[in-house]
Amino acid sequence: MLCSAQPAVPFERVYNVPSARWTLAATMDEAGNFYTATEVNPDKNIQVTKILANAEHAWTKVYPYSVEMGIYNNCIAIGPQGLIVGGFAMGMGTISRDAVVLRIDPEEGTLLQSTRIDAYGGSNAIHGLTRIPGGFLAVGRGYGGGGSYDMLLAELNDSGTMLWSRTYGSSGWDWAEEAHPTPDGGFVLTGYGDSLNTSGIPPSGYVVKTDALGNELWARSISNGTRPDQPETMVVDATGNIYVGGSSMGYGNLSDAAFITKLSPTGAHLWTRYLEDAISTMRLLPLANGGVAWLLRPNLFPGGPGGYDMAWGTTDANGNTTSSHYYGSEDDESPSGFFLREDGGFIIVGRKNKAVSANDPDYDLAVIYTDADGNSSCNQVDIPLNWQSATPVVQPFTSVTNSGFTAFGYPLGEESVDVGITDPCCMLEADFNMIPHGGDLGWSFTDQSINAMSYFWDFGDGATSTEQNPNHAYEMPGTYTVCLTVTNECGEVTSCKELNTAVGIDEITEVTIGIEVHPNPANDLITVRAKHSSMLEIQLMDAAGRVVLRSFPGGSRRAALAVVHVPDGLYVLRARMANGTYQNQRVMVQH
Repeated sequence: MLCSAQPAVPFERVYNVPSARWTLAATMDEAGNFYTATEVNPDKNIQVTKILANAEHAWTKVYPYSVEMGIYNNCIAIGPQGLIVGGFAMGMGTISRDAVVLRIDPEEGTLLQSTRIDAYGGSNAIHGLTRIPGGFLAVGRGYGGGGSYDMLLAELNDSGTMLWSRTYGSSGWDWAEEAHPTPDGGFVLTGYGDSLNTSGIPPSGYVVKTDALGNELWARSISNGTRPDQPETMVVDATGNIYVGGSSMGYGNLSDAAFITKLSPTGAHLWTRYLEDAISTMRLLPLANGGVAWLLRPNLFPGGPGGYDMAWGTTDANGNTTSSHYYGSEDDESPSGFFLREDGGFIIVGRKNKAVSANDPDYDLAVIYTDADGNSSCNQVDIPLNWQSATPVVQPFTSVTNSGFTAFGYPLGEESVDVGITDPCCMLEADFNMIPHGGDLGWSFTDQSINAMSYFWDFGDGATSTEQNPNHAYEMPGTYTVCLTVTNECGEVTSCKELNTAVGIDEITEVTIGIEVHPNPANDLITVRAKHSSMLEIQLMDAAGRVVLRSFPGGSRRAALAVVHVPDGLYVLRARMANGTYQNQRVMVQH
């Protein structure tokens, strides 16, 4: 899907969506609005978020029930009768684990319909959804008779009602992850299985081609021959060629490698490429030139800045890399959605670790809009991505098939969730140098700040200045605390240093304002970052000294306060630090 109504690019936003660590699915409508599906933890419910084309948050809703529910992969898609979300429910009223399908009004997030589906009387679930003319393709797993689990393929109409269901399997476990229509009117689905007659350690890749009613025409297993292969995604090009992407532990240095395999419309192997330490190919997009765009999830990649990062790029129809981009920071990032812009750039949806504490990390929903060349606004790292060739074992396989399902009404609840927005690329740091100048009590101050747009100096004796690099003469010898406050569109940050007019420059000590607060003024969310010590408690106090908000970051150096319901006004944010100190910053809330 192409999209056009986004802000000026490149552009990034972060949304404090609860349980964003489990944001596994994303889809986009024709207006450029996109929607994500999340498994809420620890409550085990399904949650959906809408982000407008201009990157503003529209709504987040959770749909609770008294049993455990969740999602597995890219199980969200949109059609003319609403947003369709697939997943699972397990517990009272289900047969072990049953598939669930939700139909949601995309304007307000109102739940229009919810259905529980039992396929073949055993554990089953929907893993992925794809929009097709007149409805949707659903894939997942079910007990179809081949073995423990079989790959499941089903067709839904525009309202999300299941029309038919088929399973394809071996004697072991088989899971389907994604399906697409083919130019001849049929379908192709991919996943992985444990007993596909391949050598080496299972699982192996599994591809099934069907007719328009889901009857198997051919099947293939894909294996590196020694160690596990696990496809996650697939696409079909305009001529029917099939691209399969996922993770493999059998190529190169036997690390977790991302791979892409291209098959012909008849299932013949054309080429395979792999990238060491890239973990998995998470999403693929077909390109007009017959190639594909790819989205990766590298971990501890050589030269990378953190743990989990993101990478994206393009490959032509012959498997040659035509562009590549690496994105990462000291936080963990992981992608889940991938969309093509009209100008050739991309939108990447994922999650970003915000490290509430070392033992209990939390994540934000992250969205990256690249420019036409695929460049991000910040955190882009210049690392070459060298895909290599491989020759997997691709062989025919005949699946054990089955059909049938039973559908039940499944009434769920509906609750709204508050979400704030921040700009992760909006950086601001205050710093300065000071040296004696023009006499015993004269001093020169030089700005060393980063991304500052305005300056306010407090020389500690009642005098101030708004120059970038001022000079100041004190009237009396003594010790003064000099503070520089700088501002830009992110807010304001202050740095202070202690100056003794009787000592030399080498004896100047710094009095650190140990927290940064942005944005300031704040509309819906305040992000607090500690510079030198972790935070144990944060309080937001009004002009009368009353605590209106309190947060316990648990030893993290980064935290967020939602101020959506805090009245406009000037507040003091007070942070209790792990080193025993207290840090204060003035904050303006302005809706």
